[in-house]
Amino acid sequence: MPARTGRPWTRVKARVIRRDGGICHLCGGTGADTADHLTPVSLGGPLYAMTNLAAAHTTCNRIRGVRPVEVVRAELTHHSTSSTAWTW
Repeated sequence: MPARTGRPWTRVKARVIRRDGGICHLCGGTGADTADHLTPVSLGGPLYAMTNLAAAHTTCNRIRGVRPVEVVRAELTHHSTSSTAWTW
C-alpha cells in the first residue's frame, strides 16, 4: 500500500481542505487540517481519489478510524450538544 506521506499526499490533502473550505465533514467545525478517506483504504478505498476524500480534523479522523461516517457524526453531535462539557 502506498504511503500517505510525502509530496503527493500533501498536495492532495491541501486540495481537499481547500475544496471543502476547511470544514470538517465529521463534526462540522472549521480548521480541518487533514483529509479523511470516506471508504478507508484498508477496506478497498482509493488512496488519492478526490471523490473518496473529505476534509477533517486530525482528532475527528482518529476518532472515526474505519467506522461508518454516520456513526461518528452522531457521536460527535451528541457530545457537542450534551449538557456536560466534553473535550477531545
